[in-house]
Amino acid sequence: MRWMWRCLIKSFRIYQHFKFKMRLSWRHVCYMCQAPLDPRVITAGKENKKFVRNYKHIRPLFTYNNEQYYSFAGGLKLRRVCYSCFSCKCKVHHTSLRNRELCGRGRVAPKSKSRTEKEILFWFNGLLRRAAKEGIDIKK
Repeated sequence: MRWMWRCLIKSFRIYQHFKFKMRLSWRHVCYMCQAPLDPRVITAGKENKKFVRNYKHIRPLFTYNNEQYYSFAGGLKLRRVCYSCFSCKCKVHHTSLRNRELCGRGRVAPKSKSRTEKEILFWFNGLLRRAAKEGIDIKK
């Protein structure tokens, strides 16, 4: 039974491109907007870490809204949410619900300001392209 618990450890997403030394990972996603929580770039080697710091300075990725918070979302159960969803708890008015039902208008709640998975992956692919262009050894 003990081996079963080892297999059931919560997995987290790692986007590993062809076994590079640089990986993008996060452990959880937001309950409300499905944005990655606490994304980070994992590298091996001093030269690669220096390159990632330099690339973050050239092309910054602001993930301050992707920090993990806990909130009572969807009942009395604590859920992991991003900072954007945690700070923007809007009250839904009956007029916005009416417009949604009758006119087909989309959102009742405002759009989340945290970075989506697609935006973070686009930034990471740019990081890998730049590393290949500059001749950084990113393969294991």
